[in-house]
Amino acid sequence: IAADVERKLRGISETIEKVADAGEQVEELASGEADPDVEEVVLKSPDMLTRLAASAPYLVAQSIFMLVLLFFITASGDLFYAKIVEASPTFRAKRRAIGITRDIEKRISRYFLTISVVNAGLGASIGLTLWWLGMPNPLLFGVMAFALNFIPYLGALAGVAVTFAIGIVSFPTLGDALVVAAAYLALTTLEGQLITPYAIGRRLSLNPVIVFIAVAFWGWAWSVIGMFIAVPLLIVALVISERVEGLEGLAIFLSGERLPEPSEEEREAT
Repeated sequence: IAADVERKLRGISETIEKVADAGEQVEELASGEADPDVEEVVLKSPDMLTRLAASAPYLVAQSIFMLVLLFFITASGDLFYAKIVEASPTFRAKRRAIGITRDIEKRISRYFLTISVVNAGLGASIGLTLWWLGMPNPLLFGVMAFALNFIPYLGALAGVAVTFAIGIVSFPTLGDALVVAAAYLALTTLEGQLITPYAIGRRLSLNPVIVFIAVAFWGWAWSVIGMFIAVPLLIVALVISERVEGLEGLAIFLSGERLPEPSEEEREAT
C-alpha cells in the first residue's frame, strides 16, 4: 500500500513541476525575457490603400458594365418607345405608357443635371476649403467629394471618414484632423439640407427613409454602382406609381412631399 501511495504522489509531484515550469516560461515571454535567438513573427493586416487596390479591379469591371449598358440603351434610340407601343393593348394604354416613359426620361435627366452642377460646386468648395486649411492634395479631395456626393447620405459619411483618416496622417495633432473633417461635414450638410432640396424641387423630392433603404439595398446587391443607381430607380418607381391607377398610395409613400392639411369643409364631411 505504501508503495502505491508513493508512486501516485510521485506522479502528482511530476505534474506539478511541469505546470510550474510552464508558468515560468509564460512569465518570461510576458516580461520580454525570452530566448533572444527566437525570431518574432508579426502578422500585419493590410492597410486601407492595400484594400482599395484589391477592390479596384472589381469596381472597374462594374463601371465598364454600366458604361456598356448605357451605350446599348443610347444606341437603341426609339426602340423602347416602339416596343412599349406594341406591347400596350389599347390606344389609351399606349398613350399612358409613352407619357410615363417620357416623364421618366425628363425627370432622370433633370436629376442628373441638377446633381452634377450641385456636386461640382460642392467639390470646388471643399477643395478650396481644404487648401486654405493646409490639407495636401486638395484638388483630389474636391474630385472625391464630387463623385461621392452622387451617393445620398453614405457618400458624405465616407468622404468625412477618408478626410479624417488622411488628416491624421498629414497633420501633427488630432485637432487639425478634426478641423478638416468638420469642414467637410459642414459643407456637405449645407448642401444636403438647403441647396440640393431647393435645386431639385418638389417633383423630384423623395422620402429620405426610402432613399436610405434603397441605397443600402442596392449597395449590398451591386456595391458602389448600385448606390449610384438607387435614386434613379426610385424616380422610376415614383413616376410609374403616380401615373398608374391603384398605385397612388405607393406614390405618396415614395414622395418626400407632405400632404396638405385638410380644410374645414373636408373635416366636416368626414
